[in-house]
Amino acid sequence: MPFNPTAAADGLEAGIRVMGTPARADAEKKYLKSDLIFLGATVGQTRDTVKAYLRETTLDHASLEALVTTLWSAPIFERRMAAAMLLDLSPGLL
Repeated sequence: MPFNPTAAADGLEAGIRVMGTPARADAEKKYLKSDLIFLGATVGQTRDTVKAYLRETTLDHASLEALVTTLWSAPIFERRMAAAMLLDLSPGLL
């Protein structure tokens, strides 16, 4: 089965979204003065979700690039954070 970056990105977002809180999302948005959407998950929660995904999935350079591009394309803070974390945690694929 070919890699589906949209499904992978949506799955990562869903995993992060369940950990977020509206109060934290509002506070982060105000603090960062950002137009992005915030899910209200912590950095640690986002990192744990990304690490769990990497343990369960085998990526190659092309699939990593497609996933990071797909995550970054949505104006959601935690998706973009997850994209950066994927790159940071996968130096051998860059």
